[in-house]
Amino acid sequence: SPLGAWVVRVLQRLMSHSTSARTQRDRVREMAEVRALADSVRLSDPGFAEDLFAAADRYEHLGI
Repeated sequence: SPLGAWVVRVLQRLMSHSTSARTQRDRVREMAEVRALADSVRLSDPGFAEDLFAAADRYEHLGI
């Protein structure tokens, strides 16, 4: 699905770049996109939303 493909692209971007090659602004923007997606599916798929929120938190705290 388009939504699933978008999530995969965002997560691949997160994992494919080294911390030194990425700017803080890029990480903040990507985490905001993941959280916005999570918020948009919160009512229809709460489990998926929680997974997205957790993934965003992990990446943010790890500084990836």
